[in-house]
Amino acid sequence: PSRGFSLGPLITKAYISGGLGKFTYHFSGRRTLFDLLIAPFINKNADNNLAFYFGDANVKLEYDVNKNDRLVFTGYYGRDRYDQTRIQPQNTSSTVRTSQELLSWYNLLGNLRYDKIWSDRLTQNTYVGHTIYSYENGSTFSEENLIRQQSSSLLYSADVAETMFRTSLIFRGRKNGILRAGINSSYRRFIPGRFTISGSTAINGIEVSQDTMFSRITSSNFDHSFYVEKIMDIGEKTSINAGLR
Repeated sequence: PSRGFSLGPLITKAYISGGLGKFTYHFSGRRTLFDLLIAPFINKNADNNLAFYFGDANVKLEYDVNKNDRLVFTGYYGRDRYDQTRIQPQNTSSTVRTSQELLSWYNLLGNLRYDKIWSDRLTQNTYVGHTIYSYENGSTFSEENLIRQQSSSLLYSADVAETMFRTSLIFRGRKNGILRAGINSSYRRFIPGRFTISGSTAINGIEVSQDTMFSRITSSNFDHSFYVEKIMDIGEKTSINAGLR
């Protein structure tokens, strides 16, 4: 297998790839380092903690079933995050106040592709995948002493998810012409925004909590399409693409 690792002042990267028989793999990842470099200057004591970074990871797995069939899985995960926590002990009492601010975004993707060679002129590609986009922004505040613990939080979040299916046939003619036909289908779910308000109070071990959510109506839809197209070469530098969707 081949592997690599690089460490820079702002980002680190690593990868490993190889194969075993009919199976091949590739893994890679990145992460920014700026928050770790400045941590000794910002987080000088336990009263303040700051973390902000971008990181992602990729994976690709291939399996050759035989000379005419192949399976390929690819995955991706990426995340941006800003998280700051402040602890404020009160000198005049035993009360400790803690506040946290959060900003987060991530994308998760996974898909499986099946490649089929029916003949030297006809091939087929089939694809199934799912992806999620998610965003969060919120804050939390808590206050604690020997008798009472109290906390409250406000979180805004939004999500988009999609599940996809695609299959296509590619037929190569004897005179450099290409005929393509396929079906695309997808299901999308939208949560355009929701607020979650949480609060709890505990006195001498007796706790009362309440969660309230305000959300816009979740929407979803299906999208289906069929297409057929013909690519014809009419010269060394010119081609015509005609089709119907």
